[in-house]
Amino acid sequence: MTTERDILTLAQWLSPAFPVGAFAYSHGLESAVQAGWVASGPELAEWLEDVIAHGSGCNDCILLRAAYGAHGPEALAEVNAMAKAVAASSERQLEQVLQGAAFCKTTGAIWGVKGQSTSILLPSVPLLPSCRLTRP
Repeated sequence: MTTERDILTLAQWLSPAFPVGAFAYSHGLESAVQAGWVASGPELAEWLEDVIAHGSGCNDCILLRAAYGAHGPEALAEVNAMAKAVAASSERQLEQVLQGAAFCKTTGAIWGVKGQSTSILLPSVPLLPSCRLTRP
């Protein structure tokens, strides 16, 4: 059952202020704003729709759904292998790993993670830490 607290937590995780370094990976949005290509809410919505429909956001959505539905570390490791395979470049893969590790570090510090974080055990695996956060 979704509660107001669940929605608040999700909003915090998706906030640009959440310390995962997402501001450093904007798919060129800041350049588009400077060039005047994105100057309004509707233009931003169109930009984001394009990233999700045609850019790496599409893969991110697919991987997020697969990771959420994974039951256990083995299934999540398979999703992780797919994430690595579809990363368009080593830079994109590094982005995934660094943001995943930062997310786990922050959520672990705020909400607590029992046992040793999988991000410590498997630093090059971007998806495995979410197993600790979504499954008891």
